[in-house]
Parts: sequence; C-alpha cells; structure tokens
Amino acid sequence: MLRRKNFNVRIRSVANIILSAILLMTAIAVFVPLSPAMPAANLDSAWSFGLNQSVAQGLSFGKEIIFTFGPYTSIYTRAYNPSTDFIMLLGSICLALSYWACCALLIKGVKWYWILSFCFFGLASLTYNRDVLLFSYPLLVGLVCFKNAHNGKFSPYYFAILFASLGLLPLVKGNTLILCAAIEVLCLVFFIVNKQTRLALVALLTSLVSMLFFWSLSGQSVANLPDYFINMAPIISGFTEAMAVNGSTREIVFYLITAISLLIVISIQRQINVISKIFLFCIYFCLLPSRPVLSDTVAVMSSSPVVPYL
Repeated sequence: MLRRKNFNVRIRSVANIILSAILLMTAIAVFVPLSPAMPAANLDSAWSFGLNQSVAQGLSFGKEIIFTFGPYTSIYTRAYNPSTDFIMLLGSICLALSYWACCALLIKGVKWYWILSFCFFGLASLTYNRDVLLFSYPLLVGLVCFKNAHNGKFSPYYFAILFASLGLLPLVKGNTLILCAAIEVLCLVFFIVNKQTRLALVALLTSLVSMLFFWSLSGQSVANLPDYFINMAPIISGFTEAMAVNGSTREIVFYLITAISLLIVISIQRQINVISKIFLFCIYFCLLPSRPVLSDTVAVMSSSPVVPYL
C-alpha cells in the first residue's frame, strides 16, 4: 500500500512538471517574437517601424516622440529592428516568465484538463491579440495576491517577479498605466489590510525599480519619464471617440452576462471574507471596462484559471 501511494505521488509530480512545462512553452511562444514581423507597405507597419527607429536614433519619448506607445513598442508589434531586437527579446521573455509564474501559482490544485484548456484555448489563442494579452496580466497578478491570502503563503520572490512586469507594461503601451496602477494600489491595500506589509513593500519597490530599469535600458533619460505619461494623456482621452465604430448588440449582451456571472460567483462564495470579496470585485471592475474589444476580453476571463478555482 505504501509503495502504491509513493508511486501515485511520483506520477502526480511528473504530471505537474509536464503541465508546467507545457504552460511555460505556450507563454514563450505567445510572448516572444521568435519570427518577428518585417516592415511592410501598410499603415500599422509604418508607425511601428517609425517608433522602432525612434528608439534606435535615441529620440526622447514624451518630448520628441509623443504617442500612446513607449520604447518597448516592439513587444506589442513584434516588429524587427536590429537596434531594438535585444530589448524586444528581453522584455518579451520577462513578460512570458511573469505570465507563466502567475498561471503556475493559480493552477495549483486545479484539474489537469482546465490547465490544458487554458493553454490551448485561452493563452495560445491570444498570439495575435496583444491588447487582451497585456491587459489580462494585471488581473492575474491580483488573483495571485488573493490566492496568497487564502490558500498558502507564496515567497516574496514570486511577487518581486510578478510586480516587476507591471512596471514594464506601461513602457510597452502607455494606456496600460491606469490599469496597472489601479491593480497595484488595490494589491498594496489588500496586503496592508491582511498585515503583509513586507509583501506590500516588495510589490511597490519592484514595480518602480523595474520601470526605471527598463526605461533606462532602452536609452531613455529618467528625467523624461513623467513627460512620457503626461504628454500622452490628451491622445488617450480622445482615443475612444475617435476610434469608435458601430458594432453588434449581441457582443454587449454576452459581455454583460459574462461579467455579471463572474461577479455573482464571487458574491456567493462562503469560504472567503467580505474584504476579499471587495478586493475581487475591484480588480474585476478595473479590468471589465478597460478594453472596448468586449468579446475578446470575455474570452480571456472565461478561460482564466480563477473560474474553476472560485
């Protein structure tokens, strides 16, 4: 009986390693541009090439270049430039490892078929939808903070890795700053309320240091970092109305049904306290209206490991 028990434990350990490896390979394949895009004769290729060339020439983002994307635009566009290839690969690998770490912490105790479903139908499907991919990461960080308070204490080193990527995301696409900052503030408050001051300090310091590090690594002056965020505000404020088009009403209905269902699932949980419910409500509330691509956002949340976990 003891031998059989030990054998089953070994099988489970091997299975967990295999599932974790599949998840890691999927994250790397989705984030890292192993086959980057080359310049082409179209509008999107023009602005992505122009931003890459701005980084290559050392132009200052926030002063000489004012746009909603930052010096790590190539992570989003996957556009190749010899001068930006290193920071594109480095930043993409950091995001892939952070995304994998988030998912690996969340899938503990989740059935194997949910993990494979998330890999093949959730994460892998976002290869060409960078917006939803980037916007989903802060949500996963918030869910890891929630799980840390209820299902075991994770090492502070994990949170250093996770929150470091929150400092990188706004340098890829500037309008992610609002979501990243909101999730970080919520996590800091949640840590403090749960008397985890050490984790709150780790989260705050690593995200700030990470942002300064990656900003300087791209050849930008730290003094220009505030201008980067301030000067893009007028563009972001008018972006929604400028890009809005008429769409299908069904998408809105499906979005509302899914969003309300998620909030109902959170509210009926009896094993979590009121503070944790408020925290979950807040992090989902930050994400739900953050993208106009409603159907894609719903797809990400529906395949998230938090659904079977809750």
